[in-house]
Amino acid sequence: MAGTNGITVAAGTSDVVTLRNISFQDIAGSGLNGIQLNSAGALHIERCAIFGFSGSGIAITPTSMPTAGTQVFIDDTVSQDNGIDGIQVVGTAASVHVSVFNSRFTGNVNGVVAADYNRVAIRHSDASGNSSAGFLAAAANGTTTLSIADSNAANNIVAGVQAGGSTGASTIRLSNVSLFTNGTGLSAQSNGAISSYGNNTNANSGTPTSTLPLQ
Repeated sequence: MAGTNGITVAAGTSDVVTLRNISFQDIAGSGLNGIQLNSAGALHIERCAIFGFSGSGIAITPTSMPTAGTQVFIDDTVSQDNGIDGIQVVGTAASVHVSVFNSRFTGNVNGVVAADYNRVAIRHSDASGNSSAGFLAAAANGTTTLSIADSNAANNIVAGVQAGGSTGASTIRLSNVSLFTNGTGLSAQSNGAISSYGNNTNANSGTPTSTLPLQ
């Protein structure tokens, strides 16, 4: 429906919400976000497919959270061809903790965006064919840390992986990440840092700002 979210999660800060086996597309392209998280103690998104929304496929932007922060788990999910981001994560004073496994974020403006006050961990996932960045960490307020392992970013127009570009400290950590045919492979902008464990493949330009030891 025009001007609305596909699903809005507005639960109590101790509630656990699960969305499973849902596939939905905004045919008119005039809906807002596919999944909008306003509040919850934890949210599980499992085996879902979100297509063609004018905003983000998944918008994790809670304004009401438990003291320790909201936990979000995304498994086996596709978010593609949306007007803004495949997934956008923005916290407030408390951090949002997001874990992503075996998911795809393709054909959006940005594939994955970790913005204010959050910790995002991604494994076995793909952010390719986006018109800006595949994986982006850029906090305007607070700090953000985006950790990516065993994943791929290819054919993104601006960058495969980009950290910074805003006023908050933004860190990306990479392990076994493949970057092919992006505008720039690794891009560290203002207030951004990219730390590599030294086992990544970058067929494009750009280098990490620091290295970490394999353990």
